[in-house]
Amino acid sequence: MKRFIKQFGGKIDNKELHRLSQSKHWTGKKFENLEETSMDINPRTLPGLLKKQFTGTAGRAPEKNIPIIPFDTDAFNKDSNSPKFIWYGHSVILFRMNGMNILFDPMFGPDASPIAPMQTKIFSEGSLEILKQLPPIDIVLMSHDHYDHLDLASIEVLKGKVKKYIVPLGVGRHLKAWGIDPNSIQELDWWDNLSIENLFIEFTPSRHFTGRGLSDRAKSLWGRFVLKTSKHKIYISGDGVMGAISRLLVKSMDHSTLLL
Repeated sequence: MKRFIKQFGGKIDNKELHRLSQSKHWTGKKFENLEETSMDINPRTLPGLLKKQFTGTAGRAPEKNIPIIPFDTDAFNKDSNSPKFIWYGHSVILFRMNGMNILFDPMFGPDASPIAPMQTKIFSEGSLEILKQLPPIDIVLMSHDHYDHLDLASIEVLKGKVKKYIVPLGVGRHLKAWGIDPNSIQELDWWDNLSIENLFIEFTPSRHFTGRGLSDRAKSLWGRFVLKTSKHKIYISGDGVMGAISRLLVKSMDHSTLLL
């Protein structure tokens, strides 16, 4: 039960609400998308969604587990002048840019729905072991606080391995509740930016929502990141109204990369 409760992350208290209310994107009770966005989930549609979740399982999973290729340190560090990318499924991407190791939405845990009535198991075994193989991480970027993007088990393994967590406004409370040093966490509002060793990072809006429980829906921000150096530009996204599309587009002519 204690582990179950821990999954919810940091609590919303009056101090946290006051801090969030300082954002110009706070409506008085929550954050909202900049454009009207229907999540299409209401008392009328919920029964059908639940039925599909419990019964429409055919073809959802591969017939056998998908093996994970062991991390190759030499290959990852070779040709350090160009960005390198490793996709670990869903929105999880490890990449090297400007000499830094950056990990996006590290969900390596075995279950993407740890408090749901049924499991959403990943398609590989031993995925948390990959985190132990990875080199020290300079920056962890997080798009939002849903369970399939912000994973307690992964954060516990990463503890002590990460220099800096850059997360949306309100997400830091979960990391602090899980024992991450507050000095290593930086929260960003939409359009906030910072520079780390000549790497420019900006947090931009997306159309989505947040929440890990019944009382914290839209009480932290969600979004995407722009990363730029003098030679390369990357736009990296978590979820949006179109869903998380697993693809990588590289436009070599202008040295820009779009990660959706």
